[in-house]
Amino acid sequence: MTNSEESIHKLEAMSNEKLMDVCRNGTFYGYDEEIIRQASLLLEGRGIQLSEIKMGTTNRSSEMLNAIEIKNSYSRLSIAALIGYTIIISVNFLNSFAEQYPLIYLAIYLLAFLGFVGCLVGSVIRLTQFFKAINKSDSTGEVLLYLLVGIPLYILVFLYFLPRMNSLLKEHSRKAT
Repeated sequence: MTNSEESIHKLEAMSNEKLMDVCRNGTFYGYDEEIIRQASLLLEGRGIQLSEIKMGTTNRSSEMLNAIEIKNSYSRLSIAALIGYTIIISVNFLNSFAEQYPLIYLAIYLLAFLGFVGCLVGSVIRLTQFFKAINKSDSTGEVLLYLLVGIPLYILVFLYFLPRMNSLLKEHSRKAT
C-alpha cells in the first residue's frame, strides 16, 4: 500500500467533524494539499458541501488562527530582537572602530539597543497574548523567565520559547478537536 492510499484509508475512517477540521486546519497540521482535497471530496461524498465546511468554522478554529498569527508575530519580533542583540554583542568587540569613529559607533550601538529593547517588549506582549489565546492562565512564571533570562542571554530565550510555543499550540489544537 502506498503512502497516499494509506492516508486515504485513514481519512475514510475519520468522522465528519475530524474531516472538516482537516479541511480547515490541514496546513497547520502539516497535511499537503492533496490530503486536504481528499478530505473535502470525502465530505462531499457524505453529502457535506464545501460551503458548509467553511460556514461551520467553530470558535475554536478562529481561536487557533488567532494563536497562530500571534505566534508568527512573536517569531518575527524575536528574530528582529535576536539581530539587535547580535549587533550589540558584536559592536562591543570593535574597540578600534569605536576609537576612530565614535559617533558612528554610538549611533549603531544605540539603534541596535533601542531596536532590541523595542522588539523584546513587543515579543513579551505577544507572548502574553499567545498564552491568553490558548487559554493558558499559569504563564506568569514563563513571562518572568523570558524577561530575566532574555535581557542578558537572549539567544537562550529565543531557542527555548519558539519550540515551546509550537508545542503548546499543537497541544491546544488537540484539545480543540
